Amino acid sequence: MEDRKKEHGILGTLFRMLLILILGALLLAAGFLAAWGATARPALYLYTEELTVEAGEDLDLSSVRYKTEHALHLELRADTTTVNTAVPGDYEVLFTLEQPEIDRLIDVVVRNEHLQAVLPVHVRDTVPPVLTVIADDYLIGEGDTVHVEDLVTQASDLSEVTISFDDGTTEKTFDKAGSYQLRILAEDESGNAVSADASVIVKAADNTPPEISGADDVVIQTGTAFDLMSGVTVTDNSDEQPSVTVDTENIDTSAPAVYNITYTASDELGNTTAVQRKVRVADTVGNYNGRTFAITWDHTGVPNQPYLVAVNRIHNVVTVYQQDETGFYTVPVYAFLCSTGEQTPTGRYTTLERYRWQYLFEDSWGQYATRITGHILFHSVPYYSQNPADLEYEEFNKLGTAASLGCVRLSVEDVKWIYDNCPTGFPCVIYDDEESAGPLGTPAAKKTDVEDTAKRGWDPTDPDPANPWLLPETVSAEASAADTAAAESSPAETEHTRMLEED
Repeated sequence: MEDRKKEHGILGTLFRMLLILILGALLLAAGFLAAWGATARPALYLYTEELTVEAGEDLDLSSVRYKTEHALHLELRADTTTVNTAVPGDYEVLFTLEQPEIDRLIDVVVRNEHLQAVLPVHVRDTVPPVLTVIADDYLIGEGDTVHVEDLVTQASDLSEVTISFDDGTTEKTFDKAGSYQLRILAEDESGNAVSADASVIVKAADNTPPEISGADDVVIQTGTAFDLMSGVTVTDNSDEQPSVTVDTENIDTSAPAVYNITYTASDELGNTTAVQRKVRVADTVGNYNGRTFAITWDHTGVPNQPYLVAVNRIHNVVTVYQQDETGFYTVPVYAFLCSTGEQTPTGRYTTLERYRWQYLFEDSWGQYATRITGHILFHSVPYYSQNPADLEYEEFNKLGTAASLGCVRLSVEDVKWIYDNCPTGFPCVIYDDEESAGPLGTPAAKKTDVEDTAKRGWDPTDPDPANPWLLPETVSAEASAADTAAAESSPAETEHTRMLEED
């Protein structure tokens, strides 16, 4: 028992001695470290108290003055990621001496506070904006308003720029013609400002746009070059040199096609006008009074036939052509309104017999009929009977539209011209051309007054002497009726064929 107590006493003594040795060693090490840190540890000292940088410029730290101690093999780093020189403001740059890991541990123990330093950085905007105004005079008319942005071509800065006239306004209205110098100010968010002068010319009021001439529809031969501005002129009442632009697709003349072109002209006061022009490319081109037109049908000449009659089904227009010096039918001489129908065929035909009066369809009659092919005829607007005073007057007002079953209807005046002037067997073409009614265009429509019971039974164009449309207003209705009866009794008027024809 006593031996065990002696043993515990010895162990306790040894443990206390060990603790004393450990504490002594720690105190000795701390003293050594403190002495070593106070005499040989790295240190960083900044002599530059602050740095000012112009906004937008790079951050240059080469002018920063500092001192290091015991840092021969150490790297000095500066953290500039917190500084944005594009935005004015106050920032900080942290300078740090980079050390090996063991040295950083020792510095933590001895609390070395000289490894880092902070440099205040001030980003300031002291440069005014860039301001550029128009170089030429700015033209407006009396009563017009000029806005400050109309005169500025550039106003730029790192921050937002405000532009105005020198009196703080942003627009000015001029009621009197003359020359004016306007000062324009540009200021950024930092208060930096710059100015420039612009010239404004105020002209007398003018609302008249330019005039474009020569941009007529034209047809050109396939494979030929075409100048869009050839023959096109632009004039203005005040501007000697109005501008003109052409908006068009690329014209390909290698194949037939139609192109729509827009010409837009502007004068110096901003008055504008626009015209549209159709350029058609065709394999065969005719020329009438200096204007070209497309020929899309067989225009081969026929001996002893002075005329070819061409019927455009889409526009319901008949154009009569005569032969040119080469023998082709390319010279337009007359244009008539007509009415075709769903059964009107297309093609080239040699006309056949003709009739002074021709029985048509459903007890109707036609004057001055010429057979084109089969049951298809040229003839007048139908009549209820073989009587020139018994016109289907409502049908007359349909000339220029599709209204027949298949024949080609015309006014008496026009169909009689064909009957009298085109010999039997004259050539006829019936075709479709949506782009053009023909080189002579679409004739004006003649109308009958369907409410005029005394006259509406007559074709207004009929040259019959009994036609009340041709008589003075003082002629009585009885005289007109008498003339009509006399005309009906004439043998020439009763000559007809009872063969059923399509109207």
